[in-house]
Amino acid sequence: YAEPDYRVYAMDTIPNDPYWNLQWGLPKIQAPKAWDILSTTGGANIIIAIIDSGIDLDHPDFACPNKLLPGVDIIKRHDDKDPTNDNDPPQDDYGHGTHVAGIAAACSNNGVGVAGVAWAAPLLPVKVLNAAGEGSYSNLANGIRYAVDQGARVINLSLGGKLPSDSMRDAVSYAVTRGRLVVAAAGNCAAGGSGCGGLINPVMYPAAYDEVVAVAATDSGDGHAYFSEYHPYVDVAAPGVSIYSTLLDNTYGGLSGTSMATAFVSGLAAL
Repeated sequence: YAEPDYRVYAMDTIPNDPYWNLQWGLPKIQAPKAWDILSTTGGANIIIAIIDSGIDLDHPDFACPNKLLPGVDIIKRHDDKDPTNDNDPPQDDYGHGTHVAGIAAACSNNGVGVAGVAWAAPLLPVKVLNAAGEGSYSNLANGIRYAVDQGARVINLSLGGKLPSDSMRDAVSYAVTRGRLVVAAAGNCAAGGSGCGGLINPVMYPAAYDEVVAVAATDSGDGHAYFSEYHPYVDVAAPGVSIYSTLLDNTYGGLSGTSMATAFVSGLAAL
């Protein structure tokens, strides 16, 4: 007889991180199958830039070898009026960047905390948001350019603003024309609410730019998260409700938002 010579694979990889059972998003996107079928958990040459509020540099879930690259605090560098001063560490004092980074690429299968999508991918922390979670377009644009120049292959933008900007658009183009993937949150104002300025489902930038992968959020039942914005430019959706990940001061907890969904997509891109 004749028949196809089918492939066989190991059973799904389940990491030994103690909070795995709280991470509904990873099984939902079939991450264990991906880790097996692709035979990869990321690579040392696929850097994910987390352009956000920084990362908790002392968190145990980023303590594995070669996980955190030096990065930069763009806010302080701008305040110092010295574009070459990279001595200020991008320490997170808000928590958002730390949470996003854990989703994308926390150290995994190490018996500590949570698992990330791209276990082996290095993280480049670029701090552009302050302790209130706010930042300027100019610092964001400078952060994107810095990440590109440092060799980041995937640029995670779990942030956005409601107005277009030539400087932001130019920074995105700078990244994309150099072969980088830019991933951005679609926004959390589908139903209005706090922080939305009275607007419902406003256009968000840089997610609205054609070159950017814009990410909406889903819940654990694969439904549309009520807060997740919806626009023709949205490219993909990912888990974004009660996502358990790393937080400041060596802690863990759940947060919701298209920011969290964006980190899933960035981690998958790194794989």
